[in-house]
Amino acid sequence: MISVRDLWKVYGPRAERIVGSPEADLPRGELQAKLGNVVAMREVSLDVAPGEVFVVMGLSGSGKSTLIRCITRLIEPTAGKVIIEGQDVTAATDDALLAVRRHKVSMVFQHFG
Repeated sequence: MISVRDLWKVYGPRAERIVGSPEADLPRGELQAKLGNVVAMREVSLDVAPGEVFVVMGLSGSGKSTLIRCITRLIEPTAGKVIIEGQDVTAATDDALLAVRRHKVSMVFQHFG
């Protein structure tokens, strides 16, 4: 089982201050002009059961790749939790994270080949 709870990715200075704040509701351009931050992903929660095929679809720039990269910690989420088969990936050591990437998850990059 893959379980994602309240996952956020915010780019820019002091990104963690944006999580759950009123500023997170500002229009993208206004937030970037005011604080220098961009909210790429906010409050994402989902579960993927063993054997389930799960497709992430959306418009260009909607955060699909950011979501998958945060789940695998190829980029660090700003806040939230990712649990894969009972293991907290967001708190995993480098060695544990390497094992998760090798044996439990995979992705095909957008511009592969």
